[in-house]
Amino acid sequence: MGFSGKISSSFLRQSAVVQIVLVNAVVFVIVHIAALFGIGYAGEWLMLPQSWTEVMSTPWTLLTYMFAHFDFLHILGNMLCLYCFGIVALDLMTPRRFVATYIAGGLAGAAAYLFAAEFVPSPGLIGSSAAVMAVAAAAVLTKPDYHVRLWLFGLVKIKWIALFYVAFALLATRADASAVCAHAAHLGGILAGAVVALDCRKKIFARRRKAIVLPPLHTKPVDGFDENLLDKVRVSGYASLSAAEKKELNELSNKIK
Repeated sequence: MGFSGKISSSFLRQSAVVQIVLVNAVVFVIVHIAALFGIGYAGEWLMLPQSWTEVMSTPWTLLTYMFAHFDFLHILGNMLCLYCFGIVALDLMTPRRFVATYIAGGLAGAAAYLFAAEFVPSPGLIGSSAAVMAVAAAAVLTKPDYHVRLWLFGLVKIKWIALFYVAFALLATRADASAVCAHAAHLGGILAGAVVALDCRKKIFARRRKAIVLPPLHTKPVDGFDENLLDKVRVSGYASLSAAEKKELNELSNKIK
């Protein structure tokens, strides 16, 4: 019963990550199927525009852009990192908080992108990188030495995985002026994750402060009590006491309640 309970609890926690991965995968497939039928603008309909003015006419893009991808390597890298850091993050927060962190990272990334796009031209923003970086930052900044097991590599600290992911994100971004806007989105996501990490660390510290050894309920000696009675109970058990000794022990119990 306990073993199955642990399995179901672990599955429920991981399902939050799996659900987001599935949403990204389904959107990716739909966009490419639409392109096969000549509906190439399907992805553009989900993309975040380059200005607040355009966003006002397509407000749904503030949410849809963080679940859509054009490039296979882009979605593959993002989803692998989301799964890796998501499992760690779910050890630190509830599934609902995890989803909120993902969305908050995406929204913060969108805001940072739109701010940068005011100064640098950009065709638009698509991809979950900012949202994933929020989850990664929340996990890494809370527990940087947390180990995860990777195929072929064994146990690896998540701070090194995060470093690799940041490098991948930098290299995967187009080497042109619009890259500035994309990196601004990444920084926005990281900032959102840092805020979540700060809150997580506060809660962990608070729990540690509460996890103290409570002082004995009774610290003063009781007048007239033979302390050898407790030693006798520890060695021989309560049944070894005489009627008078049991009565004395019960009287002590009533005094310290």
